[in-house]
Amino acid sequence: MYPCIQPLIVTCKEEQRLSMSEEERLAKKREEVERLRAAEKFIRKDVGKFGCPVCEYVYEPDKGDSLAGIQPGTSFEDLPETFRCPVCRSSKDTFIPKQTVIAGFATNQSYGLGSNALTPAQKNALIFGGLFLLFVLLMAGYGLS
Repeated sequence: MYPCIQPLIVTCKEEQRLSMSEEERLAKKREEVERLRAAEKFIRKDVGKFGCPVCEYVYEPDKGDSLAGIQPGTSFEDLPETFRCPVCRSSKDTFIPKQTVIAGFATNQSYGLGSNALTPAQKNALIFGGLFLLFVLLMAGYGLS
Protein backbone atom coordinates (compact mmCIF):
# COMPACT_ATOMS: atom_id res chain seq x y z
CA MET A 1 0.00 0.00 0.00
CA TYR A 2 0.96 3.54 -0.49
CA PRO A 3 2.21 5.22 2.69
CA CYS A 4 -0.05 8.27 2.27
CA ILE A 5 -3.26 6.16 2.08
CA GLN A 6 -2.57 4.10 5.23
CA PRO A 7 -3.17 6.99 7.72
CA LEU A 8 -6.48 7.79 6.01
CA ILE A 9 -7.75 4.23 6.50
CA VAL A 10 -6.75 4.26 10.17
CA THR A 11 -8.42 7.63 10.67
CA CYS A 12 -11.69 6.36 9.15
CA LYS A 13 -11.65 3.32 11.43
CA GLU A 14 -11.01 5.53 14.46
CA GLU A 15 -13.90 7.80 13.46
CA GLN A 16 -16.19 4.77 13.19
CA ARG A 17 -15.12 3.66 16.69
CA LEU A 18 -15.76 7.16 18.03
CA SER A 19 -19.17 7.34 16.42
CA MET A 20 -20.08 3.93 17.89
CA SER A 21 -19.05 5.05 21.38
CA GLU A 22 -21.00 8.27 20.90
CA GLU A 23 -24.08 6.27 19.89
CA GLU A 24 -23.66 4.13 23.01
CA ARG A 25 -23.39 7.27 25.13
CA LEU A 26 -26.55 8.70 23.56
CA ALA A 27 -28.37 5.40 24.12
CA LYS A 28 -27.38 5.47 27.80
CA LYS A 29 -28.62 9.06 28.08
CA ARG A 30 -31.94 8.06 26.50
CA GLU A 31 -32.30 5.19 28.97
CA GLU A 32 -31.61 7.56 31.87
CA VAL A 33 -34.19 10.04 30.59
CA GLU A 34 -36.80 7.29 30.27
CA ARG A 35 -36.01 6.07 33.80
CA LEU A 36 -36.46 9.57 35.20
CA ARG A 37 -39.71 10.08 33.27
CA ALA A 38 -41.05 6.85 34.72
CA ALA A 39 -40.10 8.01 38.23
CA GLU A 40 -41.84 11.37 37.85
CA LYS A 41 -45.37 11.09 39.13
CA PHE A 42 -48.07 13.69 39.09
CA ILE A 43 -49.85 13.58 42.41
CA ARG A 44 -53.54 14.39 42.22
CA LYS A 45 -55.31 15.86 45.25
CA ASP A 46 -59.08 16.13 45.49
CA VAL A 47 -60.27 19.64 46.28
CA GLY A 48 -63.68 18.47 47.50
CA LYS A 49 -65.65 19.87 44.57
CA PHE A 50 -67.42 17.92 41.84
CA GLY A 51 -67.96 19.13 38.28
CA CYS A 52 -70.40 18.31 35.54
CA PRO A 53 -68.40 17.34 32.42
CA VAL A 54 -71.24 18.41 30.11
CA CYS A 55 -71.75 22.04 31.14
CA GLU A 56 -68.82 22.68 33.56
CA TYR A 57 -71.12 23.37 36.53
CA VAL A 58 -69.22 22.86 39.81
CA TYR A 59 -70.96 21.64 42.95
CA GLU A 60 -69.29 23.14 46.02
CA PRO A 61 -70.25 21.44 49.31
CA ASP A 62 -69.57 24.65 51.27
CA LYS A 63 -72.23 26.54 49.29
CA GLY A 64 -74.73 23.75 48.63
CA ASP A 65 -77.42 24.34 46.01
CA SER A 66 -80.19 26.73 46.99
CA LEU A 67 -82.28 26.00 43.87
CA ALA A 68 -82.42 22.26 44.65
CA GLY A 69 -82.91 22.86 48.39
CA ILE A 70 -79.51 21.43 49.37
CA GLN A 71 -78.08 22.97 52.52
CA PRO A 72 -74.51 24.36 52.65
CA GLY A 73 -72.09 21.80 54.08
CA THR A 74 -73.75 18.80 52.39
CA SER A 75 -71.07 16.56 50.91
CA PHE A 76 -71.48 15.23 47.39
CA GLU A 77 -71.82 11.66 48.66
CA ASP A 78 -74.75 12.70 50.87
CA LEU A 79 -76.71 14.13 47.94
CA PRO A 80 -79.79 12.10 46.95
CA GLU A 81 -79.49 9.83 43.91
CA THR A 82 -82.15 11.96 42.22
CA PHE A 83 -79.82 14.99 42.25
CA ARG A 84 -79.33 16.46 38.80
CA CYS A 85 -77.13 19.21 37.44
CA PRO A 86 -79.10 22.45 37.76
CA VAL A 87 -77.79 23.70 34.41
CA CYS A 88 -78.00 20.73 32.00
CA ARG A 89 -79.97 18.16 34.07
CA SER A 90 -77.21 15.50 33.94
CA SER A 91 -77.47 12.78 36.58
CA LYS A 92 -75.32 12.61 39.73
CA ASP A 93 -73.18 9.72 38.45
CA THR A 94 -71.83 11.83 35.55
CA PHE A 95 -70.14 14.30 37.92
CA ILE A 96 -66.38 13.95 38.28
CA PRO A 97 -64.23 15.07 41.24
CA LYS A 98 -62.18 18.23 40.72
CA GLN A 99 -58.50 17.66 41.39
CA THR A 100 -55.33 19.70 41.56
CA VAL A 101 -52.12 18.30 40.13
CA ILE A 102 -48.78 18.53 41.91
CA ALA A 103 -45.89 17.74 39.58
CA GLY A 104 -42.59 16.27 40.65
CA PHE A 105 -40.96 13.15 41.93
CA ALA A 106 -43.00 11.33 44.57
CA THR A 107 -39.86 10.76 46.65
CA ASN A 108 -39.26 14.53 46.84
CA GLN A 109 -42.75 15.49 48.00
CA SER A 110 -41.80 15.36 51.70
CA TYR A 111 -38.69 17.55 51.44
CA GLY A 112 -38.42 21.29 52.03
CA LEU A 113 -40.76 22.24 54.89
CA GLY A 114 -43.71 20.82 52.96
CA SER A 115 -43.37 23.29 50.10
CA ASN A 116 -42.86 20.51 47.54
CA ALA A 117 -46.42 19.30 48.13
CA LEU A 118 -47.94 22.74 47.46
CA THR A 119 -49.82 23.53 44.28
CA PRO A 120 -48.39 26.21 41.98
CA ALA A 121 -51.04 28.71 43.15
CA GLN A 122 -50.14 28.09 46.79
CA LYS A 123 -46.44 28.54 46.03
CA ASN A 124 -47.16 31.84 44.26
CA ALA A 125 -49.22 33.08 47.21
CA LEU A 126 -46.43 32.12 49.60
CA ILE A 127 -43.69 33.81 47.57
CA PHE A 128 -45.52 37.03 46.73
CA GLY A 129 -47.09 37.23 50.19
CA GLY A 130 -43.60 37.06 51.70
CA LEU A 131 -42.35 39.75 49.34
CA PHE A 132 -45.31 41.98 50.21
CA LEU A 133 -44.69 41.47 53.94
CA LEU A 134 -41.02 42.37 53.48
CA PHE A 135 -42.03 45.50 51.55
CA VAL A 136 -44.44 46.55 54.34
CA LEU A 137 -41.74 46.02 56.99
CA LEU A 138 -39.24 48.11 55.03
CA MET A 139 -41.78 50.92 54.57
CA ALA A 140 -42.60 50.76 58.29
CA GLY A 141 -38.91 51.41 58.96
CA TYR A 142 -39.21 54.75 57.18
CA GLY A 143 -42.17 55.65 59.39
CA LEU A 144 -40.10 55.18 62.57
CA SER A 145 -37.66 57.97 61.78
